[in-house]
Amino acid sequence: MGGVIFYTELSSPSSNFGPSDGIHVAPFNNGAGGHDLRVLPNPAPTRGIQDLTYAGGALYALTGYGTSGPLQVWKLDPTTGAPIGGGITITGPSPDADGFAILPDGNFLINDGDGSCTYAEYNSATGEAGNSFTVVPTTAPPSTSPICTGVETDGSSLYFQTNFNSFTKTDLTGNVISTTPVASNEVEDVALG
Repeated sequence: MGGVIFYTELSSPSSNFGPSDGIHVAPFNNGAGGHDLRVLPNPAPTRGIQDLTYAGGALYALTGYGTSGPLQVWKLDPTTGAPIGGGITITGPSPDADGFAILPDGNFLINDGDGSCTYAEYNSATGEAGNSFTVVPTTAPPSTSPICTGVETDGSSLYFQTNFNSFTKTDLTGNVISTTPVASNEVEDVALG
């Protein structure tokens, strides 16, 4: 957004993921990156931030990673990090859910748990699950389960990070349009630019 990248990290005390120190902002610099320009505050300081997305001029953070408590979605000012909405408690998925996007209707699309290829739509005002869900059709190597860790939308399609080696594009109801293989990596989210 605006020539910068937003990213988070999880602290790792004794093999469990702990809270994020904040939301780091670094220059995109045509893909070359650079040192952090600033760090926005974590809206839930005792929780990990597992996902960020940008929609309608706001930065959204999904928090809850590394806790036994529920997930929460925060709407933030992308310049200061100040909450402009949120603390919306999400009922349903595991606190380690790692796929999150804002749908064209403003609702949230979140996967059921770490690496899950099942996503559900959640009401952006109440945090309650709706009737809409998507199971990402993907294939995995024999004897392993498919893995989905990130999702983004351009308003007419969904893009999923699948199996750490591809991106799967679907329509908004989950019908596959294409799959693009990439080099194997440990990237867990996807953003459109």
